[in-house]
Amino acid sequence: MLKDLFVHLCIMIAFLFVGGSIFKNNPYEISLINKMIFGVFTGILGSLLMIFSIQVESETIIDLRHIVMIVSAIFGGFVSSIITSTLIAISRLLFLDISTEVIIVSIAIIFVGAIIGFISSLKISKSKQWIFMVVISTFIFSIILYFRIRHLDYFNIILFNYWGLSIFGGIITYILVNYISRSNYLNYEYKKQATVDFLTGLKNARQFDLILSNLMADAKIQRKNIGLLYIDIDYFKQINDSYGHQAGDSILHEVGSILIASIREHDNVFRNGGEEFSVILLDMNLEKSIEIAENIRTKIEKHPFLLPNNLTIHITFSIGVTTSQAVGDTPQDIVKRADDALYSAKSKGRNQVCWSLAKEERDHPNRYNLSAKDRYKKHKKFITTR
Repeated sequence: MLKDLFVHLCIMIAFLFVGGSIFKNNPYEISLINKMIFGVFTGILGSLLMIFSIQVESETIIDLRHIVMIVSAIFGGFVSSIITSTLIAISRLLFLDISTEVIIVSIAIIFVGAIIGFISSLKISKSKQWIFMVVISTFIFSIILYFRIRHLDYFNIILFNYWGLSIFGGIITYILVNYISRSNYLNYEYKKQATVDFLTGLKNARQFDLILSNLMADAKIQRKNIGLLYIDIDYFKQINDSYGHQAGDSILHEVGSILIASIREHDNVFRNGGEEFSVILLDMNLEKSIEIAENIRTKIEKHPFLLPNNLTIHITFSIGVTTSQAVGDTPQDIVKRADDALYSAKSKGRNQVCWSLAKEERDHPNRYNLSAKDRYKKHKKFITTR
């Protein structure tokens, strides 16, 4: 029996480690497709456990398929649990000669899967869910076991062994599942911290360099322009000095939300550090990029920011704009132009949008639609920098 139990647990452990990778990328958001995949995966595992059953007596074998159903429910909820139990029931019908008894047991397996799936939706801790699932599923399968082998003289010994193996397997699997879940959580958090700014939830400076390089390479192949906005909150240090860093953090977080709401879904917003932000606009010429920048500047200027001390203040943006229209542009070139334009906006009074033209645009101005730029030049908020 111990040899069979060892093989049983080895199969289960191997499958769980592989299955845990399904939710490795994001353990918080499990899609319906992933739930269905995991249900099929654990269904196959449960079917294998029936093949490699544990021999407790010469005429009696048992397995821990209900533990697999519990794992499926814990990770994937009701949908996954039902799929797992259904596949196990179908496998039982395929492996054994179909009879009334086999059909009843197969239906009971699906019934247990539904109960376990329901328990997984209860608003209780995972540990309590696990205990309820193990006890209820073991109890139901014990009833089935009773009606099948109650005529045997050593039935009590078999039942005792079944409960012992079920509890032991449940404890081992619970420890393993916790380990896998914790590993997935840490892996996801480490990856998130490496790419996402902790305060605003925006992509960070490291992601800015990577995404800009990739997008510019794609844009050159597709002969499309990329707009780049470099943004700086005006006099942000004074805000921190006057109202405290908690107020500054509150403003940074709200600014991130406003920027996301001000662009298209496929554009990208970054916090490059401190009070500096950037926006990459896909397939966007200079005229439209300037227009979007001015809309953002106006929106920020009019927006009331509520601080933690219930005071309301207004802030302004200085924005530098450029595009990657030049054939030989590199990420470093476009970043420098945007930074130069931002410096110009700040040095000429702040709260304004400035732009910098690529060399190709300056050498051949008639090739570009400058009507919008000409209109903007009449407004004091717009200053062209080269």
